Amino acid sequence: MKITKDLLFLTIAALVLAAIRILFPDVYHHFDVKTFIIWGNYADSIRELYNTECYCNYPIVGLLLSTGILKILHNSIASYLYFLVGIDIINLILIYFLLRRFKIKNAGIWAAVIGLLPSSWAGGMLWGQIDNLGQLILILLVLTITFVNTGKKELRNSRFFIYISLLAILMAAGFLTKQLVTFSLIPLALLITVNILIKTGFRIFRSAIYISLIIFIVLLIVALFDSWLIFPDKYFSHMERVLLTGSYHIEAISGNGFNIWMLLNRDMYSSANIPFLFSWTPKITGIILFLLNSAMLTYFLVLKTGMNLNTRLSSELISIYLVYLALINLNLNLFLTGSHERYLYHFYPFLIIALLIMNKGKISLRQNLSLSLSLIGGILYGAFVLGILLNSRYQDAHISMFLFHFILYIVLFSEFASDIDIPLFRKNLKHYLEKN
Repeated sequence: MKITKDLLFLTIAALVLAAIRILFPDVYHHFDVKTFIIWGNYADSIRELYNTECYCNYPIVGLLLSTGILKILHNSIASYLYFLVGIDIINLILIYFLLRRFKIKNAGIWAAVIGLLPSSWAGGMLWGQIDNLGQLILILLVLTITFVNTGKKELRNSRFFIYISLLAILMAAGFLTKQLVTFSLIPLALLITVNILIKTGFRIFRSAIYISLIIFIVLLIVALFDSWLIFPDKYFSHMERVLLTGSYHIEAISGNGFNIWMLLNRDMYSSANIPFLFSWTPKITGIILFLLNSAMLTYFLVLKTGMNLNTRLSSELISIYLVYLALINLNLNLFLTGSHERYLYHFYPFLIIALLIMNKGKISLRQNLSLSLSLIGGILYGAFVLGILLNSRYQDAHISMFLFHFILYIVLFSEFASDIDIPLFRKNLKHYLEKN
């Protein structure tokens, strides 16, 4: 049997990922991984953990995928770390199928490049956190949307109902995995909304039914988990307990991440509520900056959506939403206080995938500055995270990381805001409104 080039590169990438873990068995974040074991010691059953003094700050799916998996593996950290390697390899394969669906030239090579970038594995499988499991859910969401909307056959009502239900299940899985995933779920929720509007011919009532169905399924899944879990009566859902008691990250300047507030030259773990100018605090100012940037990005997203409206989601439109997803992630890392070193984990894979779609898999420093910077950034950011994990000299590169990513943000923002055609937006919108 002839081995294809794509299979060869995917196999090499998978072997390299496995080799990293085999060669460095003791390289993982000991505190984080052992915390998952400690959580499991608060009660015999996972369903009882939220009713104890356990600082379980993950929603139930995240808890099952961390403490739950470790319990199944009899708290064998080595086995758990190999489980995470398997997730990274699955993500590698899914990215390949995603690129193939968009007809990217040399999809196997590009999937291998994305999977082997230090930004893809340093903060995921090597660190020992469950960010790559959240990535798996996000990739499955994008893959599902892509396969349905780039296929030759149009889904009829019954199959579209199944498609919507599957998206809702994946949305619920992401929402119940880790709070950071929510920042990526919101852009995808907007993409799904546009998908529904296009499918229904912009009939608001029919669109509202499908959107309500997604919300209902998500809430139903949360309610089903809540009915199984045991938690204090003062909370109406385990999610309320997680959100209200699970994290105070934003109260500090940084959680070993890099953001604009590192320029104040304060201790990164100092309070973010201490004013830096008059009564302005990093925490409140950061929230305002994040919301302002998000509002501007959303404005350009709406314009670009209107410019690319068609009878179905186009590759161009999907890539626009993936860039938006990436920019939201970069935005929160640059401006919000309390950002951690791994909070940029979802940024690089989706950005590079989106840029490859836009450029048909071609790279040229002169023709595509964003893609070139993204590949360089994936190496630098991965080295930064790895440096923190290994407690090396790279752990003090916070300012350098901020400056690089701030420049990258400006470049990406400028490109995202370019090529806006207001007349085309108005023409398309008027056409759909008059038609329906």
